[in-house]
Amino acid sequence: LFSTKRDVANAIMAHHQQLSSVGSIGSVDFDPMTPSSFENSDIPWRKRVPFELVARGVAGVDEIAEYLDDSKVSFGLVSIGIGSGSFKREKSIFIHFNGEEMKPLKRSKANKKKAAAQKLLSPYHAEIVMETKSQCTIDYVFSKLNHIFVSDNAVKGDSKFQIGSLKEEYKKKMAEAKKKVKAEKERLEAQKKRLLEQQEEANKRIEDEKRKAEEEEQRRKEAEEEEARLKAEEEARLQAEADAAAAAEMAETERLRLEQEDADKKAAEEEEEKQKAAEEEEAKKKAAKKKRKIKRKKKDDWSDDREWTGKRIVACIHAQTSPLNWAVFQPSDSDVIPMAFGHGGLNDLRDALKPDQVQYGIMRLTFGEGRFRRSHWIFVCWSPDSMTKVDSQKLRKKRMADRMHNIGYKGFMQKAIGPYGVEVLAEDYAMVTLEDWILRVRRTVVVDGHDDFMNAESFQKALDAEKAHFEERKRKQEEEKKKKLALEKKLRESSEDEEDVYDKDEQAKNRKKRKRKKKGDDEDAEGDEEGDDDDDDADKETETETDVDAKTAEDVTSDVLSDVTADEALDEFKEDLPADTTDLTVSMSEANTAKPKRRNTVGPDELKKRDVSSQLCYESITLVKRPDSDLVWVLVEPRLPSKK
Repeated sequence: LFSTKRDVANAIMAHHQQLSSVGSIGSVDFDPMTPSSFENSDIPWRKRVPFELVARGVAGVDEIAEYLDDSKVSFGLVSIGIGSGSFKREKSIFIHFNGEEMKPLKRSKANKKKAAAQKLLSPYHAEIVMETKSQCTIDYVFSKLNHIFVSDNAVKGDSKFQIGSLKEEYKKKMAEAKKKVKAEKERLEAQKKRLLEQQEEANKRIEDEKRKAEEEEQRRKEAEEEEARLKAEEEARLQAEADAAAAAEMAETERLRLEQEDADKKAAEEEEEKQKAAEEEEAKKKAAKKKRKIKRKKKDDWSDDREWTGKRIVACIHAQTSPLNWAVFQPSDSDVIPMAFGHGGLNDLRDALKPDQVQYGIMRLTFGEGRFRRSHWIFVCWSPDSMTKVDSQKLRKKRMADRMHNIGYKGFMQKAIGPYGVEVLAEDYAMVTLEDWILRVRRTVVVDGHDDFMNAESFQKALDAEKAHFEERKRKQEEEKKKKLALEKKLRESSEDEEDVYDKDEQAKNRKKRKRKKKGDDEDAEGDEEGDDDDDDADKETETETDVDAKTAEDVTSDVLSDVTADEALDEFKEDLPADTTDLTVSMSEANTAKPKRRNTVGPDELKKRDVSSQLCYESITLVKRPDSDLVWVLVEPRLPSKK
């Protein structure tokens, strides 16, 4: 493709220039000769460069191996010079040493700093990863990166690309550079000592300035305190003189007031005696005429308008005639808690009993009709044996404990839902039958000397009679409600008719007023036409006003009440808040400021060492990148957080 060897040399030269200008893939632009932007920052060096300087040197790859540790993670930059003559090139290699003996968790934390290390050490031409010290050799580096070590000696028109000769040449150069290792170590120690001394001088200067500022502030405060003291003494003297004058004036005023009070007191006592005598006379007259009025409580009609509480259900069942004749309650020692209630036969009550729970109930059994009608109340304690008939031993023990615990509430429940004439302890559904309960009642009571009326048929007749009675009463209540609604509708329609008549009268008056305003014979016709138009407009205006007035008073009242209620609720909410929480808007900056800062557990001496190490780290990297510097490599390691 190339006609001459000179064309080949020119292509190689263009390739080297392109590599030098591009730098590293994925790296950021960095000019080591120009101070970085963060050199002028007030942030400490340990935060700007979170790395520790391990070592730096002049003897290349073999010298780096002496400072590597298989139990740590390190990052480095080494500059390798290849070629000769005018085609000499410097290749920067980024070294990522991932020690295989380091614990996985710590190694993961250290490798998170890789991106920051690449940004700090860029630009570079290639990257190499090592896991053991034994891999850090010239042979290993050249074998892995032989594709970037391209050299063109261009001697007498002959071009050669031999990696072996480049490697041997680099080994010779590094062997000569090892003579300067000791001097470089001494230079590094001297630089550390110089930086520490500079830091000490800077800290001392800052402390002196702080001490002078504190002394100046103390003198200023003392002067202000002295001025305030003199001012306070002058104000106290003037106040004492004013107080003395005010006290004398107050004493004279008090004397006059006491004299006036004595005179008023005597007159008031005389008036009070007269008033007291008149009140006693009036009280005697009222006591003679007063009659004690007994306020009677409104009788409950057992309607569904009120809430069916436990006490109301018990009172309803104990009434002679009521819409409820049975109820089942939850065991309790403090309150009557209904679980189910209704009006019907014993089957309804039995359906409400649960097979896995203790319950208490009351039922009214009514027999006969008319003057032979009698009612008896039965108290039932439902303690089913099926509670403990389960396979799980743990569940059986729990239910046995619950059963004994709930049976202990029997005394309270007897008083709460009583009185009653017959008590039934039921352990199975077979014990909750109408025949059995009627037999128990027969054994306990006798109705008018006979027991012929105490049977299931008599109970059903009495039950049907109660249902018919309450259905008839409900029907009458619904009829009264319908009549009331019809009357309200009629009154509302009559009021609307009156409003329509009033609106028509207003429209007629408006027409007459506008016709009187028209004057002149020639303008009569035009006035009539305009009058018709005005009449139509007046009719529309009147209709609009009528539509607005048609809004019911209930709607307006509800709107006003809703506004008032919302405002009152907001005011009450603000009043209930503590005094320091009236302003509920808190900015995020205030919230973040309120958070307690984490306490630093590292001593000041350690912080100084970290600052010096970070500064040396940055300066060493800058020197390695300079073409006129003797340093050819630098090795750093990430600074990991110490254990608390």
